[in-house]
Amino acid sequence: MKISSYLKSLKQERLRTDLFSALFLFVIIIISTSLCLILLESVFYFSPETKKIIIKIIFAMSTITVFFIGGFLFLVKNDYFKSYTSETLAKIIGKNIFPENADTALNAFQIETSKNKSQSNELANNFTREVAKQMQDHIPRDLIDKKPLINIKMITLVVMFLSIMSLSIFSKQSGNSFHRWINYNEKFYAPKPFQLYSLTKNQNILGGEKISITIISEGSTPDSIFLSLTPTQISTSERDSATITLKTKRDVNGFF
Repeated sequence: MKISSYLKSLKQERLRTDLFSALFLFVIIIISTSLCLILLESVFYFSPETKKIIIKIIFAMSTITVFFIGGFLFLVKNDYFKSYTSETLAKIIGKNIFPENADTALNAFQIETSKNKSQSNELANNFTREVAKQMQDHIPRDLIDKKPLINIKMITLVVMFLSIMSLSIFSKQSGNSFHRWINYNEKFYAPKPFQLYSLTKNQNILGGEKISITIISEGSTPDSIFLSLTPTQISTSERDSATITLKTKRDVNGFF
């Protein structure tokens, strides 16, 4: 096996490890963003227009991420990043396989790629074969530092656990919020901190009649309420077909 082939395998392993780390980071961002949007929706009741803007931003960011990954892979292939160059990878091999002389793998790689120039082919071949033989006993993936990947895996598990706990604690609000996000085209109104009940029930009022309507509130008590009287029949008179809005405040008994 040639040293250049081993370096290629090591480069693929390093790239795979870094992509997995990026994937877990992406999962963390997705979970955190989704949790924030669900919790914010449960409080603010975003309008359909606002939800569409947020969804478009997320879609745009996802598209940019895909192009970014594609550009990153292209640059890695062309050795744009120093951490993926053959020289850097050869130093990693030297540090792990030849700790007494960390430049051994790098020197062997340079000889392999430039032999029959200034040194004897036989000596060069013997040296590179000996180095390659020692490298062959080590799996490329074992030479890659997995600590950053392990750390981000642990962070992902913590984020997932905290998200599950948050959604469980606010399960009802989160479920309703998720439903509103799924139906982002519909307009949902935030619930009022109180409910109004008419003690006089439904009343039909004829023109000129006087009537008393009693309303009670449950929950937080409003300072005042507005009552709209809407005609149920069409009239040729503009006055008789108009909607009348009345404002009243709470009396000493707590009624409106």
